[in-house]
Amino acid sequence: VESSFALFDGQGNRLPLVWVGMEYEIDNVHIYQETPLPEDLPDITIINRLFMALFDDQKNTVNIEWNNEIRTRIFVEGNEQQKVRFQEAD
Repeated sequence: VESSFALFDGQGNRLPLVWVGMEYEIDNVHIYQETPLPEDLPDITIINRLFMALFDDQKNTVNIEWNNEIRTRIFVEGNEQQKVRFQEAD
């Protein structure tokens, strides 16, 4: 997971992720990880390439929970890096 998924703060520092758990079904894998986010964090960058080398039609959904809000991003091949902004409407 570490080589295919990462979070970075606004200065480009990789955020440490803590493994929480995993669930899986035939066509779905749910991976749960956590990291503390500072209150004044303006944004994070997410890189998600999980399973994209294995499946041409792979889609990865990431939910970021911050200040009781959930932000969702969907990753596909060619769009493996996305930013989530916290200080303005996203």
